[in-house]
Amino acid sequence: MKQYLVSLNVVAEKVFLIKLIRAITLWGLKDSKDYVEANFSFWTGQSRIEFDLTLTAEQFGNLAHYSLQARHIDRMFIDASREVTPYSNAFDLTNA
Repeated sequence: MKQYLVSLNVVAEKVFLIKLIRAITLWGLKDSKDYVEANFSFWTGQSRIEFDLTLTAEQFGNLAHYSLQARHIDRMFIDASREVTPYSNAFDLTNA
Protein backbone atom coordinates (compact mmCIF):
# COMPACT_ATOMS: atom_id res chain seq x y z
CA MET A 1 0.00 0.00 0.00
CA LYS A 2 1.41 3.37 -1.00
CA GLN A 3 1.74 6.02 1.68
CA TYR A 4 2.54 9.70 1.41
CA LEU A 5 4.12 12.09 3.86
CA VAL A 6 2.28 15.38 3.44
CA SER A 7 3.36 18.70 4.98
CA LEU A 8 0.45 21.02 5.70
CA ASN A 9 0.16 24.66 6.70
CA VAL A 10 -3.32 25.49 8.00
CA VAL A 11 -5.10 28.19 9.98
CA ALA A 12 -4.93 27.55 13.72
CA GLU A 13 -8.64 26.99 14.24
CA LYS A 14 -9.82 23.93 16.10
CA VAL A 15 -13.11 23.62 14.18
CA PHE A 16 -11.30 23.88 10.83
CA LEU A 17 -8.81 21.15 11.85
CA ILE A 18 -11.64 18.86 12.96
CA LYS A 19 -13.36 19.34 9.59
CA LEU A 20 -10.06 18.74 7.79
CA ILE A 21 -9.40 15.47 9.63
CA ARG A 22 -12.99 14.36 8.97
CA ALA A 23 -12.58 15.09 5.26
CA ILE A 24 -9.30 13.19 5.04
CA THR A 25 -10.23 10.12 7.09
CA LEU A 26 -14.03 10.01 6.69
CA TRP A 27 -14.20 9.57 10.48
CA GLY A 28 -17.16 10.80 12.48
CA LEU A 29 -17.19 14.02 14.46
CA LYS A 30 -16.21 12.47 17.82
CA ASP A 31 -13.20 10.56 16.47
CA SER A 32 -11.99 13.59 14.52
CA LYS A 33 -12.42 15.90 17.54
CA ASP A 34 -10.60 13.44 19.81
CA TYR A 35 -7.72 13.19 17.31
CA VAL A 36 -7.35 16.97 17.01
CA GLU A 37 -7.49 17.49 20.78
CA ALA A 38 -4.89 14.75 21.36
CA ASN A 39 -2.44 15.94 18.69
CA PHE A 40 -2.72 19.74 18.53
CA SER A 41 -2.56 22.59 21.01
CA PHE A 42 -3.92 26.05 20.40
CA TRP A 43 -2.83 29.26 22.04
CA THR A 44 -3.59 32.93 21.60
CA GLY A 45 -1.64 34.67 18.89
CA GLN A 46 -0.98 31.55 16.86
CA SER A 47 -2.43 32.12 13.40
CA ARG A 48 -1.19 29.03 11.52
CA ILE A 49 -0.04 25.50 12.27
CA GLU A 50 2.48 23.46 10.27
CA PHE A 51 2.51 19.68 10.60
CA ASP A 52 3.06 16.43 8.69
CA LEU A 53 0.59 13.58 8.15
CA THR A 54 1.15 10.11 6.73
CA LEU A 55 -1.73 9.28 4.38
CA THR A 56 -2.87 6.52 2.06
CA ALA A 57 -3.44 7.36 -1.61
CA GLU A 58 -7.20 7.57 -0.97
CA GLN A 59 -6.73 9.90 2.01
CA PHE A 60 -4.33 12.04 -0.03
CA GLY A 61 -7.03 12.31 -2.70
CA ASN A 62 -9.58 13.32 -0.04
CA LEU A 63 -7.16 16.01 1.16
CA ALA A 64 -6.56 17.31 -2.37
CA HIS A 65 -10.28 17.49 -3.06
CA TYR A 66 -10.95 19.29 0.24
CA SER A 67 -8.09 21.75 -0.27
CA LEU A 68 -9.37 22.78 -3.71
CA GLN A 69 -12.76 23.88 -2.45
CA ALA A 70 -13.01 27.66 -2.85
CA ARG A 71 -13.75 28.37 0.80
CA HIS A 72 -10.49 26.68 1.87
CA ILE A 73 -8.13 28.16 -0.70
CA ASP A 74 -6.45 30.58 1.75
CA ARG A 75 -7.01 28.49 4.89
CA MET A 76 -4.71 25.62 4.06
CA PHE A 77 -1.71 24.86 1.92
CA ILE A 78 -0.06 21.58 1.01
CA ASP A 79 3.59 22.62 1.40
CA ALA A 80 5.13 19.34 0.25
CA SER A 81 4.39 15.69 -0.31
CA ARG A 82 6.35 12.57 -1.14
CA GLU A 83 5.85 8.84 -1.24
CA VAL A 84 7.32 7.10 1.80
CA THR A 85 8.03 3.57 2.96
CA PRO A 86 5.09 2.47 5.14
CA TYR A 87 5.64 3.16 8.83
CA SER A 88 3.59 4.12 11.86
CA ASN A 89 3.66 7.19 14.10
CA ALA A 90 1.35 9.39 16.16
CA PHE A 91 0.20 11.36 13.12
CA ASP A 92 -0.22 8.27 10.92
CA LEU A 93 -3.79 8.26 9.62
CA THR A 94 -3.30 5.29 7.29
CA ASN A 95 -4.90 2.83 9.69
CA ALA A 96 -8.17 4.75 9.66
